[in-house]
Amino acid sequence: MFELIAFAVNGPAVLGWKNRKDSIRWIRLADMESARSHAASCVADGKLYMIGGSELANDGECYNPITNNGNEFSGFLRGFIKFSPNSRKWEKLKGMNYARGGPTLVASRDFLFVIGGQGPNRNNVAEIEQFDPEKNEWRVVSELKRFSKSRSDLTISFPIPASFPSPNM
Repeated sequence: MFELIAFAVNGPAVLGWKNRKDSIRWIRLADMESARSHAASCVADGKLYMIGGSELANDGECYNPITNNGNEFSGFLRGFIKFSPNSRKWEKLKGMNYARGGPTLVASRDFLFVIGGQGPNRNNVAEIEQFDPEKNEWRVVSELKRFSKSRSDLTISFPIPASFPSPNM
């Protein structure tokens, strides 16, 4: 019996928590091209999605934008990647419209949404982007009107455009 129970990203490696005959252990599944800091991730349709952030140097030390310490800041990314446990491979997807560090990535219905984060000049990114996995396309669906100093108290409230697909009921 081989069952994927959880994901963990440790540096550039993705680890899977596997259950084999009642023994649970972490095993290395696949390496990303490079490690990232300040990226967002979520699981949707059994796949791990990771977006934005900045690449880390080979030593894996994180850059801290508040203290300006750590590896030299290389800028935030538009990059978007997907890990499929069945193939154990990463796939590059179309990058979002705005580079971001520290955004929030959520799955809802058949779409992924990236919200908030900081842009290349440390400015807040207001645009809320929607990703359609079937079409591999991004589009801006709304904007944040207020920004919080902490992601932990993020409340999402934005108007849904008339063209937004309704749920199948």
